[in-house]
Amino acid sequence: MLHKNFSRRGLLQTMALTAAAMLPAVALAQTAVPGQPQCPQPKVKVIVSEISNNHGHAFTVSLSDLVKSANTGFSIQGTSGHPHAISVDNNAIVALMQGQVVTLNSTLVAGHAHQVVLKLIEQ
Repeated sequence: MLHKNFSRRGLLQTMALTAAAMLPAVALAQTAVPGQPQCPQPKVKVIVSEISNNHGHAFTVSLSDLVKSANTGFSIQGTSGHPHAISVDNNAIVALMQGQVVTLNSTLVAGHAHQVVLKLIEQ
């Protein structure tokens, strides 16, 4: 379930990333030969994030980048005037791939931290 603090900006960024990821599939579908069977469109896995007490922070990392850079810090600064980061370890990635919701704590900066909720969805 998505939290009520999920920002419109976060949703729009996620939708934009999804649309960009689907462009090659759309271009391929448009070059189909009439009368020939078409391949089904592949589903794209997208990471959806929610950040508690959000004031401009965003987590916009693709699944492939997340897997490649596991156990490193990912910035959630977004448009906020100060940085925070989260670390996504291999256990969290496995949980995401199994359809679980993962909750992580950001670094403490400017006297506060955020909880970041990640979920993997297919579109």
